[in-house]
Amino acid sequence: IQRYRGSTIRIGEGVYLRSWRTTNPLAPNHPVVLATRSPAAQIVIGKQVGLTGTTIVAAERIEIGDRVQVGANATIVDTDFHPLRAAERQADFLAGRHAPIVIEEDVFIGMHSLVLKGVRIGAGAVIGAGSVVTRDVPPACVAAGNPAVVVKQL
Repeated sequence: IQRYRGSTIRIGEGVYLRSWRTTNPLAPNHPVVLATRSPAAQIVIGKQVGLTGTTIVAAERIEIGDRVQVGANATIVDTDFHPLRAAERQADFLAGRHAPIVIEEDVFIGMHSLVLKGVRIGAGAVIGAGSVVTRDVPPACVAAGNPAVVVKQL
């Protein structure tokens, strides 16, 4: 856990963090990482959530609903970390754009997926393994690919 002074990380009851290779047959590459990058940043994790080698980094807010399962080595970040333009990076290397992420209840995110800033994933949605989620995903559907698109309604 890397908590910026003044920021908030709330973890609900029954959350499990699988951080070691022997805890899951998909063998996480590293321990679960929960990191905030500003005093106002928030990570809110609901009840009965499962994370396996997951990286979550919030500059603003990441909210994960109840009973969400995140496959091995997925990454959820609400920030670009660094500006795109060289002049902006020179002025402030850590001033990347950011926008909150909301992952509603009962979502499954497949292994090695990447969820980027400003995204809402609707209740009961499934994100296919290795997907890059760059825009909202409606409830009760399967989204997959790079960038992730809806491929099936559930």
